[in-house]
Order: sequence, then structure tokens, then C-alpha cells
Amino acid sequence: MNFNNSKLVLAVLVSTSIALVAILSIGIYSIHANNNETSRLLALSSDADEAKVRAQATRLLRRDAANNIEAFEKLILSEEGIVSLIEMIEEAGQVLNIDTEVVSVNKVDQENVNNPKLVEVVVEGRGSWAEAYAFLAAIESLPQRVNFEESSLSKEGGAWDLRAVLSLNYFD
Repeated sequence: MNFNNSKLVLAVLVSTSIALVAILSIGIYSIHANNNETSRLLALSSDADEAKVRAQATRLLRRDAANNIEAFEKLILSEEGIVSLIEMIEEAGQVLNIDTEVVSVNKVDQENVNNPKLVEVVVEGRGSWAEAYAFLAAIESLPQRVNFEESSLSKEGGAWDLRAVLSLNYFD
């Protein structure tokens, strides 16, 4: 009888062991499947966060670029802006108490097509030394690039005569 009980105990232990191995295998598979799903969701979440950061950075760049482009367009002289620039030069002369006169405005033809177009402006004025010098500094401080091709100050009587030849690049 002892032998029969051993077989029964052995059969119960083997079947229990097989059941435990099966449950353990199912548990490991379930954990592995959940781990893969969690990894996929984490990657998806990370991609979404990255896309959100990229979208925000793009919005900031667009806003900054719009501001920069607007400022750049104000600094670039166009053919229509030449008149307003000449008016700014005349206003600077009036503010600084200089008798200012724009003597000539000439478009200069350049051989190189890649360069911007050039306009030459001749300005003459009359005033004190300090006013004339301040006027030249005001022209130099204009928002557009102004090149002094020639400038001269000469004293005649009690006032200083000023003559400046300016060249300005402009674009169509």
C-alpha cells in the first residue's frame, strides 16, 4: 500500500508541477506582453511630446522670423523709399537748423547685374560748425545704409558750407 500511495503522491506532485510551470509560463508571457505594450506607449508618448516641442519651436521661429523680416524690410531701401529717405535727410537739416537743399538725385547704371541699384544724392547746406557736423552724423545714422562718396565743409563768412555726395543702394 505504501507503494500505491507513492504513485498517487507522485502523480499529484507531477501534475501540480506541470500546472505551476504552465501558470508560470503564462505569467511570464503576460508580463512580457505588458512590457512590450508599455514600451510602445512610452515611445508613442515620447514622440508626441517631441512633436509638441517641435510645433512650439516652429511657432516661436515663425513669430520671430516675421518680426525679423518686418524689421529687415524697413531697413532695405526700395525705389519707392528713396523719396522718403530724401525727406528724412531734409527734415534732419531742418531740425538741426541747417539750410539744406538736395541739389541732385541721379540713378547710377552699374555693369554688374547682381549688385543692387545705386542712386547718388547731392546735398548742400549752410550752418554753424556744430550743426553741420551733427547733420553729417544724422545722415550717417539713418536706418538705411548711406555711403559718403564725398563730403566737404568750408567756411565762408560766418557760416560753414556743407556739401555731401551720398550713394544709396536700393532694390526693386
